[in-house]
Amino acid sequence: MAEITVSGSERLEQARAILANIEGGYESAFREALKKTTRRVSTCAATEIRRQYDINKREVKKNSESKSVVYSHQLGVRAELTFAGHKIPLHKFGGSAPAYPMQDRSRGRVPVKADGDVGIDGTEHWYYPGVAARGHQLGSTSPTVLEGAFVAKMPNGHIGIFRRIAAFKGHDGRMERDGSKLQEIMGGSVAQMLENEEVSAALEREAKEVFDAEIDKQVQKKLEGKSK
Repeated sequence: MAEITVSGSERLEQARAILANIEGGYESAFREALKKTTRRVSTCAATEIRRQYDINKREVKKNSESKSVVYSHQLGVRAELTFAGHKIPLHKFGGSAPAYPMQDRSRGRVPVKADGDVGIDGTEHWYYPGVAARGHQLGSTSPTVLEGAFVAKMPNGHIGIFRRIAAFKGHDGRMERDGSKLQEIMGGSVAQMLENEEVSAALEREAKEVFDAEIDKQVQKKLEGKSK
């Protein structure tokens, strides 16, 4: 999970003084200002992520789970936005290639045994290896070739970038090789991307600017006798 804290500013004391004679005016003003600020920060989170990461908005939204907001009036006024989500497959980031599984026929067919090891002991089958996969996460970098990685399509239709890893099983107190498995290469989660220093700093700046503007608006509304 990742938390973004929206804190009050010097404008709070000004608002407290101005609304001192309006019962509940100050509390109502900062509460409304915080609500609007956290709503804005939640909306801006995907935008700031995409400034740093090569990922489209749809993928960010799809992989971002519940965002909870907790308000506090200790040590001033504060709101904490909590983001959670699963890691996003690297193949979903921009620049990933190839888009679909492709064979590299220029390398010729190679023998592979049933457990994934190259061999010529009569148990292998021959196949064309997959085109080397490329990928990256940060927009400031170029996609690079991922050693030993290739694009594959799973039986459920999911396409991703995978590596073949050795699988082992225990036998009589010993570990023996038991074939190989495919392991998908993942990128970061939304929560991890929000922890990026540039992303979090941008959201904190946005939060302060919005809160300062909103508290001023709410104070003016209370002076004019408006409830919202």
